[in-house]
Amino acid sequence: MTTETRWIHWSLRILAVVLGLAAAYAVAGLVGGAIPTNRDWRPPPRGIRIFVESNGVHTGIIVPKVAAGVDWRGFARPGDLRDPRYAASDHLAIGWGRRRSSSRRRPGRT
Repeated sequence: MTTETRWIHWSLRILAVVLGLAAAYAVAGLVGGAIPTNRDWRPPPRGIRIFVESNGVHTGIIVPKVAAGVDWRGFARPGDLRDPRYAASDHLAIGWGRRRSSSRRRPGRT
């Protein structure tokens, strides 16, 4: 075997291994996603609706300010907020991510 032939041979082997690993990862994801979990779970007859928001980078949980004996109104007082107009809402969004990015948002602007 010449040096060029060996180089091509090993390059093809490495490519086959990389493609095989990618295919195995995809198959594992499909198989794992098809396995049912919490099969017997049923939503409770009454509960508190919460929301999860995400823009792909930052994630937040939105909860009602007062529900089921929990009062979040003291957590975000109007004087503590950069824009007190947010305090008039009946829900509270608690998020995490880069503070610098999320603090650039202004009410009424997209």
